[in-house]
Amino acid sequence: MNIIIITIFLKRGVCSMKHMTMVEYEDGSNLRYKVDEWLSENEDKILELLDVEYTQQGEIYMAIITYEERDSE
Repeated sequence: MNIIIITIFLKRGVCSMKHMTMVEYEDGSNLRYKVDEWLSENEDKILELLDVEYTQQGEIYMAIITYEERDSE
């Protein structure tokens, strides 16, 4: 299983909106588990979970997590 994690930072007013992308190849059976694991590990950094979108293109499975990051101050 290969997972690629890409984070994009966007500023929206005072909050930072971020996107996390996870990619899995072949059957994608562990992707939802990995998303849940990442969310629980980072719940203290997440102000609001905006969306989790799952897509598939052939044997490539992707999860795009959109969230607002909690201020670190």
